[in-house]
Amino acid sequence: MNECWYAFALALICHAHLTPEMAFEQLAIGRKPKGKVYQSKALTADDVADMVKMKETMTYKQIGQVYGMKADAVYTRIRRYKGIIA
Repeated sequence: MNECWYAFALALICHAHLTPEMAFEQLAIGRKPKGKVYQSKALTADDVADMVKMKETMTYKQIGQVYGMKADAVYTRIRRYKGIIA
């Protein structure tokens, strides 16, 4: 029963990053999540064009936080987009 309260508290504290289900997974130390499928972020060309515009005023890390990506992934997408345009 305490595990439910711990997961609830964890989900409240980290509400921007964790759902209650994800909080239960975080608390399950030593267990692998079953059937977890990693999906790539499907961004459209419009999203990448927005990233290019954002880069004028923001860092790669800040843009990555907006899209839920790492800074190097943002850099790579922008670089590839500029290569296609050029």
